[in-house]
Amino acid sequence: MNAQTLLAQIGKGNLMAVGARDFVTDGNQLLFRVGSSRRLSKIVVTLTPADEYTVRYVEMNRLTGETTVDKMEDANCDNVGAVVRRLGDR
Repeated sequence: MNAQTLLAQIGKGNLMAVGARDFVTDGNQLLFRVGSSRRLSKIVVTLTPADEYTVRYVEMNRLTGETTVDKMEDANCDNVGAVVRRLGDR
């Protein structure tokens, strides 16, 4: 997965709308923080073997660690931006 291609598919407007920052990629995943600085939340976009995306909204907690709050599977390149925006608008 090319991170630049995925960022273009998500779209700058959607990334700005959810307050995306601190981007990290590791092969088939793209992670970025979203929301206000008080909440530790992030979006994880994973490319599946079926060439579709799984998008997870994750909240971080110092005591319990990482918790997936919402998840959308089988997103394609045409709607991954809308999915990121829907999950990131919390």
